[in-house]
Amino acid sequence: MSRQKPFDLKTCILVYNLLATLLSVFFVCRFVKLAYWDLGYAFLQDLYTIDSLASREILRLSWWFYMFKLRELTETVLFVLRKKDKQISALHVVHHVIVAWNMWLDVTYGAQSHDMFVRCLNTLLHVFMHTYYFLAALGPAYKRLLWWKKYMTMMQIWQFVILLAHAIGMVFAEGNYVGLFVWLEVAQAILFFVWFMIFYIQAYSKRKV
Repeated sequence: MSRQKPFDLKTCILVYNLLATLLSVFFVCRFVKLAYWDLGYAFLQDLYTIDSLASREILRLSWWFYMFKLRELTETVLFVLRKKDKQISALHVVHHVIVAWNMWLDVTYGAQSHDMFVRCLNTLLHVFMHTYYFLAALGPAYKRLLWWKKYMTMMQIWQFVILLAHAIGMVFAEGNYVGLFVWLEVAQAILFFVWFMIFYIQAYSKRKV
């Protein structure tokens, strides 16, 4: 395998990121509509236990969203086939393992209520991320469209600040919250905030001599 030339997967990556962008838009729009428009979810939403058409649709859609998130694991395969080994970092691996685990907990134990804010914010961010990856895969001729890479990383960092505030709010709020999910959100927000800050500093704060 070490002597094998990298696979040219440009078309595959373009299709992958285009579909991921469109599906991310679909999921975030559907979840916002069902949870915040139809059911009137709050920012610090505790467990929603009322059986309704919208709540059942959220559960059904959550399963498909779980399948959608699992396809992120194929990104590692694409890195290997293209011999982009440096992109298979500890951050990359840990992130995808935690995402798969979180979605399993979410679907299995029904924490869709207070996890909905996390899901919508993160999926919205992925709309921008997959749009960027799609443009990057177009080739050097479109490099001028990638000026916002630094700001995309900043958005990721701010995402974890907002999620930490959301989790801390649930710690002190009175409501029917699943403690395990709340503290997992606190721990993961801190972990990824620190990790992404380190990445940001290493990537953008060192002046080239």
